[in-house]
Amino acid sequence: MVVQAVLVFTMVILFMFIMLLLKNKRVIQHYLGRSSSKCENFSALGGGRVFLCDHVEKWELFLTLLNDRKGFVISRESPSLVERKLGSKEVPVLWLTKVEGENCVYPTRLPYLHQILVDFMRGDDAPKVVMLDGFEYLVLENGFKPVFKFLASLRDYVLLNNTIILLPVFKNALDEREYALLSREFSRVHSTS
Repeated sequence: MVVQAVLVFTMVILFMFIMLLLKNKRVIQHYLGRSSSKCENFSALGGGRVFLCDHVEKWELFLTLLNDRKGFVISRESPSLVERKLGSKEVPVLWLTKVEGENCVYPTRLPYLHQILVDFMRGDDAPKVVMLDGFEYLVLENGFKPVFKFLASLRDYVLLNNTIILLPVFKNALDEREYALLSREFSRVHSTS
C-alpha cells in the first residue's frame, strides 16, 4: 500500500514537471541554445541572471521588465535623456561620466559602482532589473579584465537577490576572445518584437 502511494506521488510530481517543461519549452530552448534567440515571454525568465542584449533592443527589454520589477539605470546617456525614454516611470539613474555633478559617477570607480548596485539589489525583497548601459566605456576606461571581474562579482549578488541585469554590448567593439568570454558567462536575450 505504501509503495503504491509513493509510486502515485512520484508519477504526479513527474507529470507536473513535464507540464512545466512543456509550458516553458521556448525558454528552455533559449537556455540550451536551440532557439532562434527570441524569447516569447522575457519576464518568465526570472531573476538571478545577467543578460547580454543589443543596444537597439535595450529600452524595449528594460521597459518590459519594469512592469514587474523595480529598476535602476547606469548609462552613458545623461539622466534627463534616460528619464525621457522611461516616460513616467520613476527609476534611479546614474550617469557614467567624467563630469562632476549629481547622479554622476566616474567610470573608473568600479568598487563604488559595485557597492551602489549591491545596495540596490539588497534593498528589499522585490524583484529588480538593472540596465548597465556603458559597458564599452567601462572597458575603455578600466580595461576588459577588471570590468569582466566586476560583472562576475555582480552576478553572484544577482543570483541571491532576484535581479536581472541587462548588459547592452556592441559585439564589434570587443575582440573575439573577450566576446567569447562574455557569451560563455552570460546568456544573450532578444525582445519578441
